Amino acid sequence: MIARPGLYRIESWWPAVSTHSSGAAYRVFEVENGVLFADVLFNQRLNGGQWNELGVFPFSKVGWGEVLLSRSLSTTNGSLAADAVRATLVAADNRAPYARLSAPIRGTEGTPIVFDGTRSFDLDHGALTHSWN
Repeated sequence: MIARPGLYRIESWWPAVSTHSSGAAYRVFEVENGVLFADVLFNQRLNGGQWNELGVFPFSKVGWGEVLLSRSLSTTNGSLAADAVRATLVAADNRAPYARLSAPIRGTEGTPIVFDGTRSFDLDHGALTHSWN
């Protein structure tokens, strides 16, 4: 699940089996039937029993990405396996914070007006500072 826009490391796990394909074809898409990020081949006879990186890709949409393991694009010299696929956020797009302030509706000329910005927040949970001029 792509929880927010950003760069995601996509990895696949297959068991350690010597009869797997030496050319397993993976396709990575932003969303189902969407932007194709990569067509990559992996030798599933190697590196079994561990996470294997398919690449790092810039997902711009929230939702389900798609990783397709294709029999028709793979070499036919063994079976295919896909025990699991995971997406790990590497770098998030920085989203603008929300400035929520309260102040008196009316003021008197020459009298300072006090603004309160404590209800402001950052969707990326960054520290907020503010100043008024």
